Amino acid sequence: MKLHSIQHEVYKNDDYLWKHTEYFKNNKLVQFDNMSGAIRKYTYEKGLLSEIYVYDLNGNLEETISYSYDNLGKIIHKEYFQHLNNTHFKYDVDYQDPNNIITISLIRQDGSINNRKIFLHHNITKQAKTLINPTNQNHSFDEETTYNNNDNNLVDIINKSNDQIEDEIQFSYLDKKVSEHYNYYKHLFGSAWKSNLIVSRQYGYHLDRKMSQVSDQYISRYDRKSYDIEGKVTYKESATYTYEFDNYNNITKQTEILVITDLFSDQTITYKHITTFKYE
Repeated sequence: MKLHSIQHEVYKNDDYLWKHTEYFKNNKLVQFDNMSGAIRKYTYEKGLLSEIYVYDLNGNLEETISYSYDNLGKIIHKEYFQHLNNTHFKYDVDYQDPNNIITISLIRQDGSINNRKIFLHHNITKQAKTLINPTNQNHSFDEETTYNNNDNNLVDIINKSNDQIEDEIQFSYLDKKVSEHYNYYKHLFGSAWKSNLIVSRQYGYHLDRKMSQVSDQYISRYDRKSYDIEGKVTYKESATYTYEFDNYNNITKQTEILVITDLFSDQTITYKHITTFKYE
């Protein structure tokens, strides 16, 4: 059975917010359609993601993202071409010691430098990030993110900035192994990244709870706390997940209920994210 599409619908306090759909060919992501009319198209070379073309709602090409690999299928370059403002920058990836340390370097047109070093230690992965801004030293900082993994499941993330904990994230799982269709992102960037929890931060994901899709079991709960400089909790997220499956045990639906609490404003917002899987 092949995956045809994955549809995402999001509600905020029961009000419909947005929808987008991902389309597949031979179980490979080939197109992302936004409700606004903007789309992204994905192309592959030797089974690995090679380019992403980003179009606005009028069909104009806004951005091209290209990926390059070495002879062993390890990603070595990621390049951005922003066509509207003629901007270009590139990430260089280097593997060391042997492959237990991965460095990622980015130099932007304004001279700012973004260096990341990833340390792989069995069930613990650490990412150290340094941003140097030559024109504004107040925008220079050091960050460290620690990912703890247990039996191929991500269990927590700790983010630090200048040695101070900014937020902590924890994940819980069902006793049920995920399908290949559910965590297809895990297979986009070659064997060097299939079991690497950092892949979402570098190349695929934008939300931390999506990190669970590189784990081996279905997520059941997600919790996040953010702290101020005095160590007080200022922001909380909690999400619970339910699932539906067909007679062949293929996932057909995931429902996520996310509750966000901002303790500064004493405001609570509830989001519902429904993900529907269709097959052909």
